[in-house]
Amino acid sequence: MSEESGNPRPTRGFLFPLILISGLILITIPVAWRTVPIPFSISPNVLKTGHHEAVVNLRETIKDVTTHVHTNTTVTAPSQCPSVPAGWKATCMNLRGRMFIRNEAMNWGSYYSKKWGNALSPYWMARSLAALGGLSFSAGNGFGSDTWLKYLPAKVGKVGCVDPALFDYHCHSCPAGDWEFSHKCAGAWTTQRALIREDTHAAVQKWTEVTGTKLPVFQPDDVVVQLRCAKDTILSHGEYGPIGFSFYSNLPNPGRIFIIFSQQNTIEFCALLVDRIKRQLEKNYPTAKVEILKNGTIFEDFFRMLLAPTFMRDSQSSFGLWAAMANRGRVHAVHMLPQLPEVTDKPDLGPDWIWSEAEVLYPPKGKELGLSVERPEDIFKWLESH
Repeated sequence: MSEESGNPRPTRGFLFPLILISGLILITIPVAWRTVPIPFSISPNVLKTGHHEAVVNLRETIKDVTTHVHTNTTVTAPSQCPSVPAGWKATCMNLRGRMFIRNEAMNWGSYYSKKWGNALSPYWMARSLAALGGLSFSAGNGFGSDTWLKYLPAKVGKVGCVDPALFDYHCHSCPAGDWEFSHKCAGAWTTQRALIREDTHAAVQKWTEVTGTKLPVFQPDDVVVQLRCAKDTILSHGEYGPIGFSFYSNLPNPGRIFIIFSQQNTIEFCALLVDRIKRQLEKNYPTAKVEILKNGTIFEDFFRMLLAPTFMRDSQSSFGLWAAMANRGRVHAVHMLPQLPEVTDKPDLGPDWIWSEAEVLYPPKGKELGLSVERPEDIFKWLESH
C-alpha cells in the first residue's frame, strides 16, 4: 500500500527491534522445543493453515523430514554437516561390477528385473554412497521399464551432507560386490531413509498420473502384513523363514488387517501357514477384521506395503524392505541377518521403525530341531511358542 493512500507504512524504527527480538527468542529456544508437529499436508514450498499462508523454502531449511503415523508430520531443525578434511575425496575400492566412481560421480550400470527388491538394492546403495560422499549420481537411462521404477531419478547432482567418516565406513560395511544384495547388510542405504521416501513416493505419484492407476486407500488403524512363503523359503532359503507368532502381538488396536500372500511357487504348507497367521491375529485382536489378499499383482502388493499406516515386513524380503523404507507410517520388522561381525543388525531407521525381538525359523534352526514341512504341526508348535 502506498503512502499516498492515507495509511502510512509502519516506520522502520518500530519493525527492526521487533524482528531482532523475535530472532533472539527463536535462537534461545532449545532445538527439541522447536520441533513443530504439522497435522496437514505440505506442498513443496507453501504451508497453508486456514487463512494464513507461510512461504517456506523446505529444501534450504529442512534437511530431514520424518513423516509419522497417519497424517502427522514432524519437521526437525537440520543437524550441522560434519567438517571435511582438506584434500579428502570419496574413493571406494570395495565397489564391484556395475558400480564405480569417476570424475566425482557415482556411476551405476542400471538394469531392470521383475525382482524389484534385487533391482532396487544396488540402486539405493549407489544413491546413498553418492550422497554421503558428495558425489553426483548417474544410472545411464535408468530402469527403462514400463513400471513406476522408470521415474526414479537416473541422474542426480550432489545432495545432502558430505560425511567422510560415514562414507568410508559404509564403503566397507557390506561384503565386496556389485551389491545386488546390499539389503542383506546395514549399508549406506540405512543413512538415507528420507531420500528413499521422497524419491519413491515422487516416482509412484508420477507413474499413477501417467497411467491413471488408482492407489489403495487405507483407514488410519489399518495394518498390512507381508507373507513371503514359497517352496524355496521354508526351511530352505537362508534369508527366509516363518516368524514366531509373537511378532504379531502388540499392535495398537487395529481395525482391519490385510495379509498379503502371493501364491506364486507356493506349496501346501504355505496355505496352512497363512491360515494359522490369520487365526492368530483374530485371537490377538478379536474386534479386528482380518482378510487374506491372495491374488494381488506386484504393483498392488508393493503399493499396499508402501502406503499402509502400519506395515509388518516378512523376514528378510528385499521386496518388502524397499516398500518399508519408503513407508510413511509405522513399520515392524525382525532383525537383519548380520553379514559382518562389526555391523549392527538393528540400524537406527527412525522412531517409526520398530525392530521386533521375535525369532525367525531359519533353515539352521529347523535342521537343528529336525523340523520338516511334511510335519507342519511341529513347525506351528514352534511358531506359537516364539
